[in-house]
Amino acid sequence: MGRLIIRLMGLMMITLGIWLAESPVLQAEEVPHVKVRAGFFAFDGYHMMDADGGHNGYGYEVLQLMARYMNWEYEYIGYDRSWGQMLAMLQDGEIDLLTSAQKTPERLADFDFSARSIGTSATIFSVKAGNEAFVVGDYASYDGARVGMLYGSSRNEDFARFAAAHGFSYVPVYFSSEEELTQALQTGREINAIVTSNLRSSHDEWILEEFNPSPFYVIVRKGNAKLLEQVDYALSQLDIYSPEWRSELRQKFYSQGNNRAIAFSVEERAYLRSLDLQNKVLRVAMNPDMEPYSFFADGKAAGILPDLFAEAAARAGIRY
Repeated sequence: MGRLIIRLMGLMMITLGIWLAESPVLQAEEVPHVKVRAGFFAFDGYHMMDADGGHNGYGYEVLQLMARYMNWEYEYIGYDRSWGQMLAMLQDGEIDLLTSAQKTPERLADFDFSARSIGTSATIFSVKAGNEAFVVGDYASYDGARVGMLYGSSRNEDFARFAAAHGFSYVPVYFSSEEELTQALQTGREINAIVTSNLRSSHDEWILEEFNPSPFYVIVRKGNAKLLEQVDYALSQLDIYSPEWRSELRQKFYSQGNNRAIAFSVEERAYLRSLDLQNKVLRVAMNPDMEPYSFFADGKAAGILPDLFAEAAARAGIRY
């Protein structure tokens, strides 16, 4: 057995050596050095910058992954600019590329898109957590909402179609930045709901609707064929050597601790209130013979399913 393990490890090391020799990651020094001006607008979860100037977020990580295969040096531009301003800067040649763009007829006329998407996003309609004037799926409760939106976002058009299809009206209120939009929702003075992309990390909000998932891309100025070719090459190599990179980035930036508040229906709210008023403690059954899914350890429930239930119960305020 020991010899077999040693042999297998040796074969793995040989295979790894061959892969590293052939991988374009190691050939980056052979690619001409290029300075790329990347649009980097502030958007929590997607583009973030700390007090020391460190960058982070889904979009930032996409750029870093692409740079594995191209000898690029980035200049990040526009953290204080809006999405609409970013598009104008790209069109005017002030930046070289921009990420997170959905395809629309207008944008297809003005920009060139990467052949491969860099992820999928959806439109979300949300309110401040605790705002019970809005009820999930009750479109009459949405009627007349003052809805915050970002200038130039294609999600605004998605929501207009959604509202028309479900028969409610709203008053759009536009903001230049995600920070202004979020602050306005929390203060409640100008708006009582917002429409954004689920690429934005949200906190202390209830998501009422999520719809129209669609891919988003890297875009360059119309006619910049050389840069677009490099973008397409980098993304193709990523898909070959790291095919799960999109799901890994989404898990990293949007799954942990995001949207802890839950928007409940009228019936659900009433039921939870009744449990609270009665000081009700639920008795929960579980199968103890399904390790690692559910089992007892030192007399306590353990495993994947009890952990998931504990999280759901905590968010709903259920005692058990």
